[in-house]
Amino acid sequence: MESSSRPVQGPTLPPMTHGPNPSASDRQYDREEEEERMRRERLMGRKRARAEENERIEDAVGPREVGRERIQENKRARRENDRAFREKDAEPDIDADALMGGGDSFRAMIARRDAAKKRFEEKRRNEKEVKEQVKSERIDSIRAKDKATMDMFKALAKERFG
Repeated sequence: MESSSRPVQGPTLPPMTHGPNPSASDRQYDREEEEERMRRERLMGRKRARAEENERIEDAVGPREVGRERIQENKRARRENDRAFREKDAEPDIDADALMGGGDSFRAMIARRDAAKKRFEEKRRNEKEVKEQVKSERIDSIRAKDKATMDMFKALAKERFG
């Protein structure tokens, strides 16, 4: 690894060109390099903007306190915030209908909920009826098959044993 503090020895390298007809991979590489360069520039621009904004704020407000002074400043700010919270209007401005559950919107919401519940129960009942019907059909077919088998065995036994 060469240090950048030493002077460069020898001739400079020619610029990276891909000739008169660059391949698809060369073009892709160039695009990716350009995107990476743009991304780095964007990030550095944001970083500079944040640093400048912080500097402007510090110039306007002054440097932040450190150590014990910072802790005391935080406590003062917290006390002031708590005091403002305690002293604000204790009674919120809420309509009595909203508190007591009045209003058409609440009733409509309850009606929608009940209708959805009813639809769900109806669907469930229909599914259960279909399952029961399929089950009973299967049982009937098995019983019919067993009855036919038993009839065949009875006929066979009667034929053999009289």
